[in-house]
Amino acid sequence: MYAPDTEVRLLRTDGTISQDVFVVEEDKNAGDVRLVRKDTIVRDDKSGKIISGTRIIANAQRVFPEDIIHKAPVIDLNTESVAHCPTCHERHTVNPEDFSITCSKHGVFELYRTKEQVRRAKRPATEKSTKSKDKEVKHTTTATEAAPAQATAQVNLDEIKAMGELWVKRLKFDYSHIDARGYALLIEIDGTLYKHCFNTYNGTMGKKASDNDLSKLRSTNGAYKVADAQKARDQLAAKGYTKVD
Repeated sequence: MYAPDTEVRLLRTDGTISQDVFVVEEDKNAGDVRLVRKDTIVRDDKSGKIISGTRIIANAQRVFPEDIIHKAPVIDLNTESVAHCPTCHERHTVNPEDFSITCSKHGVFELYRTKEQVRRAKRPATEKSTKSKDKEVKHTTTATEAAPAQATAQVNLDEIKAMGELWVKRLKFDYSHIDARGYALLIEIDGTLYKHCFNTYNGTMGKKASDNDLSKLRSTNGAYKVADAQKARDQLAAKGYTKVD
């Protein structure tokens, strides 16, 4: 599942993702993965192998790619599926057709599903059947029909650009017909520079018009304080962002 030296994060028991980054040392056949915490790794100078560090054994279902930190992983429980806001851990119930959650404080986050979850979601799903006389009629929902509908409220990017310095990059997404983009806004609020991060899906920040209320970008709520503007720009560029002119 994961090659040695792959950087990963762990799903905690409360449904949140670890801030610590781990490195895969061995992917075992029994569904367990042996990990070493990245900041404790010491390697042999000659072989390059890890010779010491904080090791743990984790179930493969709790191991996720390193870049999941800005997404909301879907957790399948006995009776429902849930996801948590990566910032404040607000819990949301998730339906098969959903592609994002909207946190009441921090906006929209893309859902992350494992390959197995995506495969299950693409299976034809038989809805509740109805009977007509002596014949049962079933309706089968295809994966195309089950795909998320596009929200109608559009984000005004010109208004956002007028607030400060806007950066953008395209995001990988499970649905090919969804144009997913990640944005970072460098904005000065009361003399201090902040960075707001948000995603759009086909030009929207959420399913409701209230999700696209831009006044939240003028607030420090959910924003990161920026100490060095040029360093922030360099970091965005290194992550694949380009400045919106």
